[in-house]
Amino acid sequence: MAAPNHPARIAAGLVVLLGVALVAAVASGVFGPAGPRLTPSQIAEQTTKRLLAQQASAVRAADALVAVKIPRMSSRPVAAPTVPAKLFTAPLAPDEVLGFVPYWEAPDLSAADLADTSVIALYGVEVARDGGFVQTGPGWAFYATTGYGTLTAAAHAAGDRVLFTIATTDSGVIDNLAHDPGPTSARLAAAMAQAVASGGLDGVDIDIEGTSHANRAGFVRFIADFVAALRHDGMDKTVVLDCYPESAGSSRDFFDVAKLAPLVDQVFIMDYDMEQYANSTANAPLTNRDLGLSDVQSLIQYRKVVPASKLILGIPFYGVDFTTMTEAPGSRSLTESPTVETYETIAAGGRTPLWDPGSQTVWTRFRVGTTWHETWYDDPVSVAIKRALAAEFHLEGVGVWALGFEGNATAMLRALDGGSPPYRAAPAAG
Repeated sequence: MAAPNHPARIAAGLVVLLGVALVAAVASGVFGPAGPRLTPSQIAEQTTKRLLAQQASAVRAADALVAVKIPRMSSRPVAAPTVPAKLFTAPLAPDEVLGFVPYWEAPDLSAADLADTSVIALYGVEVARDGGFVQTGPGWAFYATTGYGTLTAAAHAAGDRVLFTIATTDSGVIDNLAHDPGPTSARLAAAMAQAVASGGLDGVDIDIEGTSHANRAGFVRFIADFVAALRHDGMDKTVVLDCYPESAGSSRDFFDVAKLAPLVDQVFIMDYDMEQYANSTANAPLTNRDLGLSDVQSLIQYRKVVPASKLILGIPFYGVDFTTMTEAPGSRSLTESPTVETYETIAAGGRTPLWDPGSQTVWTRFRVGTTWHETWYDDPVSVAIKRALAAEFHLEGVGVWALGFEGNATAMLRALDGGSPPYRAAPAAG
């Protein structure tokens, strides 16, 4: 469920936050009845200052909840903070913790994975053009062979709820779902309701990742019809929808968050894959000096259109490795796109972790022959700050893509929990 990184989608997200804020400034009276009181550049400057102040305030509040001294701005790379035994100044209030379990990680799912989460989403079966299941491929083979039975039993024994994830990034499939929502949604709902009921599962997760604005309205109709059909087919259980970091602040995005959120129980914000391709950058920045994509800016925008009680902040247990021109942080990339690496793989490399104060994430650098590499990722400290940020925004909880990527690093799981056992809601009936 690591969303494919769409450069055009990412670039659009860099300007949308400021644009939305400018519109709000106009609507709130920056322009007087007799004409503009400020020039456009002055409005932009004031709006930028306000957003930066809002971002800084949220980060200070989150940092104060973490029992680590966070490095501030520096002209030279600084060492990442040592991970302490106690990550938080005091235990945070219990939140829901959702962990995605990809089929290839499922056989190695640990007791700690289940103890430190309250919901797991089993990933995943592909959706077909007609709305049914694609009954080929390794994801389908794993489901068809196991029925998720062993995983579901282990999760329920640990007190976790279990979601069935349906997924696609196929533009042809998504075009068909959006253009013919009635029949496709009914077919998918029937298949999903049967899978949930027969497997004793607790709901569904929808990971349909489109890119075309032309499908925006059609996808809303599809989700409306799909959820209504699920309920008609007797599935009165949790429905989660996965959306992009910039979706709530953009009228040009595939996801119309304001219209989609009322149709589902929860929205999972995929707050990762935010790196830029031209230069090495963090894939999940907590903040962004340029007010581009970041956790803070995503949450500011989502909170405007979705109740906090419906929001789950997605956190990556993986990083991105860039082949770079130099060893300087943010160096120009020499490849079309970075390589994805799990936290387990990165940590096993044994390289010195460095801290990036701008994004509040970790990075490291190394050479292979004459070529430099820079790897950006999250560690237990940066995950703890994100968990604290979710608490500061009063979200329903946090989630991770994906369980198993941490290997034996239980500190990553402890960071998700906020120092408290996760909140476990009772399974829905039906």
